[in-house]
Order: sequence, then structure tokens, then C-alpha cells
Amino acid sequence: MAIKLEKYESKASELTSLGTVVEITGVKGSIKTLRKNFHDTSKRVAVIIANADNDSTIVSCSEALSIELRAGRIVADDLFGYEIVEGKAGIPFISMPSENAVQEFKASNYKAKVKPSAAFMPTSAIA
Repeated sequence: MAIKLEKYESKASELTSLGTVVEITGVKGSIKTLRKNFHDTSKRVAVIIANADNDSTIVSCSEALSIELRAGRIVADDLFGYEIVEGKAGIPFISMPSENAVQEFKASNYKAKVKPSAAFMPTSAIA
């Protein structure tokens, strides 16, 4: 059976995407956390995003993303792939993909972390 690729159409959202963090900061950009804010669980996590020229702004994370960051299930570097969205109030924030949202990971950005050799792999795993 062959896999057939077709155009994917997502449903409309009340959020407007401003692009991913890396699209806004550029590949030489940075993310800085604010220690006092990070440990204050009554607030959303806020980060400073900057481009290579050190032009910067503070952007808060969604409530769900803040929980995941504080729990250590997501690290600050992961935020580069997340979208900055703007809601009806016009305030931008970094968001995890929603249930019906699509998050794209480009193959051109993929870097292998481990390259197992045939000698390392069990014989049963080699075709």
C-alpha cells in the first residue's frame, strides 16, 4: 500500500500566528529566562527573546506551557520551535500547539543525535 500525500487544511482559529520564536529571533537569536518570574507559580513564565543584534522583548508563555517548563518536561531551547500567537486582546504569547493545531518540524532542521552502528544493534533489529 502506498502513502498518498495531499494538501492538509486546518480549521480556523481565534488566534493569529505571528510565527515561531526562531522565525522572529533568527537562528542567531536567544532566549533568556527571568529567575524570579520562573519560580513564581502565580504568574505565567515570561522570557526575553532577542535577535542577533540584541534587540529584544519580553513574551509570556501560555499557562499550559508555563506548567510544562516549570516541571522540566520542556526546556527553554524547545521554545524556538513554538509559535508566538496573538488572541483577541492583541497580546502575543508563546503557545504549545492546541489539540487541533499542527506543529511543523522541518527535516532540513533535523540533526541526528545518535547514529547506532550495526555492531551495536541487536541482530533481530537488522533487516
